[in-house]
Amino acid sequence: MERVPFNLRPAGLVALFIVRSFLLWVLVPVAGAVWVLGGPALWRRGSMRRFVRWVDYNSSAALCRTLLRPFARASYPEWAPPRSIRTFRTPISFTLEFA
Repeated sequence: MERVPFNLRPAGLVALFIVRSFLLWVLVPVAGAVWVLGGPALWRRGSMRRFVRWVDYNSSAALCRTLLRPFARASYPEWAPPRSIRTFRTPISFTLEFA
């Protein structure tokens, strides 16, 4: 599965950075607790770091598909399925174009 970059207008990028920075204060501790309490079911899928990255990517994709939808230039980022946690690499790339 190839994930598309977050092609947002400059105002959308600023909004994404602001909302995401506050959201990460909640997501990182919650994702860490879920990984620890999830036990072997999540531990077999990968490290806590990859799980937190996966949660971060999917939350950013959710923001782009909901709140930031009016700022999108191209297709929306795809969800990363849970089976991809073990091999997940952050594919986030931001494209800033002034046109």
